[in-house]
Amino acid sequence: MAGGDFEGMSIEDLCDWANGLGVCRFGIVEEFGKPCVKASGEKVHTTMSFSRFLDSVPKVGGFRNVSFDTFDDRDGHCCGYGCGIAFIDKLERSIVCWADRLDLRDDQLRLF
Repeated sequence: MAGGDFEGMSIEDLCDWANGLGVCRFGIVEEFGKPCVKASGEKVHTTMSFSRFLDSVPKVGGFRNVSFDTFDDRDGHCCGYGCGIAFIDKLERSIVCWADRLDLRDDQLRLF
Protein backbone atom coordinates (compact mmCIF):
# COMPACT_ATOMS: atom_id res chain seq x y z
CA MET A 1 0.00 0.00 0.00
CA ALA A 2 1.44 3.37 -1.02
CA GLY A 3 1.76 6.17 1.49
CA GLY A 4 4.17 8.75 2.80
CA ASP A 5 4.23 12.47 2.23
CA PHE A 6 5.27 12.50 -1.42
CA GLU A 7 2.38 10.68 -3.16
CA GLY A 8 1.02 12.91 -5.90
CA MET A 9 3.84 15.46 -5.63
CA SER A 10 5.51 16.49 -8.90
CA ILE A 11 9.18 17.39 -9.32
CA GLU A 12 8.04 21.03 -9.69
CA ASP A 13 6.14 20.77 -6.40
CA LEU A 14 9.24 19.37 -4.70
CA CYS A 15 11.40 22.18 -6.07
CA ASP A 16 8.89 24.85 -4.99
CA TRP A 17 8.60 23.32 -1.52
CA ALA A 18 12.41 23.10 -1.11
CA ASN A 19 12.89 26.71 -2.25
CA GLY A 20 10.12 27.77 0.15
CA LEU A 21 12.29 26.62 3.05
CA GLY A 22 14.55 29.62 2.38
CA VAL A 23 17.71 27.58 2.96
CA CYS A 24 19.33 27.42 -0.48
CA ARG A 25 18.38 27.81 -4.13
CA PHE A 26 17.19 24.70 -5.91
CA GLY A 27 16.52 24.18 -9.59
CA ILE A 28 15.25 21.32 -11.74
CA VAL A 29 17.84 19.51 -13.84
CA GLU A 30 18.04 16.15 -15.59
CA GLU A 31 20.60 13.62 -14.38
CA PHE A 32 20.92 10.08 -15.70
CA GLY A 33 17.78 10.63 -17.78
CA LYS A 34 15.67 11.50 -14.74
CA PRO A 35 14.47 14.92 -13.50
CA CYS A 36 15.81 15.96 -10.13
CA VAL A 37 15.93 18.96 -7.84
CA LYS A 38 19.48 20.23 -7.30
CA ALA A 39 21.40 22.85 -5.33
CA SER A 40 25.07 23.30 -6.29
CA GLY A 41 28.12 25.07 -5.02
CA GLU A 42 31.88 24.93 -5.61
CA LYS A 43 32.62 21.17 -5.83
CA VAL A 44 29.47 20.30 -3.83
CA HIS A 45 25.85 19.57 -4.54
CA THR A 46 22.72 17.95 -3.21
CA THR A 47 20.07 16.33 -5.38
CA MET A 48 16.58 15.01 -4.80
CA SER A 49 14.50 12.76 -7.04
CA PHE A 50 11.53 10.48 -6.59
CA SER A 51 11.76 6.76 -6.05
CA ARG A 52 9.76 4.09 -4.26
CA PHE A 53 10.71 1.80 -1.38
CA LEU A 54 10.49 -1.92 -2.01
CA ASP A 55 7.46 -3.54 -0.40
CA SER A 56 9.78 -5.49 1.91
CA VAL A 57 11.13 -2.35 3.66
CA PRO A 58 9.72 -2.23 7.23
CA LYS A 59 7.21 0.55 8.02
CA VAL A 60 7.58 2.33 4.65
CA GLY A 61 7.36 -0.52 2.14
CA GLY A 62 5.82 0.69 -1.12
CA PHE A 63 5.92 4.36 -0.09
CA ARG A 64 7.05 6.93 -2.62
CA ASN A 65 10.22 8.54 -1.33
CA VAL A 66 12.69 11.24 -2.14
CA SER A 67 16.16 9.96 -2.93
CA PHE A 68 18.32 12.54 -1.17
CA ASP A 69 21.96 12.54 -2.27
CA THR A 70 24.96 14.75 -1.57
CA PHE A 71 28.40 15.11 -3.13
CA ASP A 72 31.47 16.82 -1.66
CA ASP A 73 34.84 17.08 -3.41
CA ARG A 74 36.15 20.25 -1.72
CA ASP A 75 39.21 18.59 -0.24
CA GLY A 76 39.94 16.29 -3.18
CA HIS A 77 38.48 13.22 -1.43
CA CYS A 78 35.22 12.74 -3.26
CA CYS A 79 32.59 11.63 -0.79
CA GLY A 80 28.84 11.49 -0.69
CA TYR A 81 25.77 10.50 1.23
CA GLY A 82 22.46 9.13 0.04
CA CYS A 83 19.22 7.87 1.48
CA GLY A 84 15.55 7.43 0.70
CA ILE A 85 13.27 9.67 2.76
CA ALA A 86 9.53 8.96 3.11
CA PHE A 87 8.46 11.94 5.23
CA ILE A 88 8.66 15.66 4.54
CA ASP A 89 9.80 16.68 8.05
CA LYS A 90 12.83 14.37 7.80
CA LEU A 91 13.62 15.78 4.34
CA GLU A 92 13.49 19.32 5.71
CA ARG A 93 15.93 18.40 8.50
CA SER A 94 18.26 16.75 5.96
CA ILE A 95 18.22 19.78 3.66
CA VAL A 96 19.04 22.15 6.53
CA CYS A 97 21.78 19.88 7.90
CA TRP A 98 23.49 19.26 4.57
CA ALA A 99 23.14 22.86 3.39
CA ASP A 100 25.23 23.80 6.43
CA ARG A 101 27.76 20.99 5.96
CA LEU A 102 28.21 21.75 2.26
CA ASP A 103 28.12 25.55 2.61
CA LEU A 104 25.10 25.71 0.29
CA ARG A 105 23.12 28.13 2.46
CA ASP A 106 22.03 31.24 0.66
CA ASP A 107 22.20 34.07 3.18
CA GLN A 108 20.37 36.36 0.75
CA LEU A 109 17.28 34.17 1.12
CA ARG A 110 17.31 34.57 4.91
CA LEU A 111 17.23 38.37 4.71
CA PHE A 112 13.62 38.50 3.53
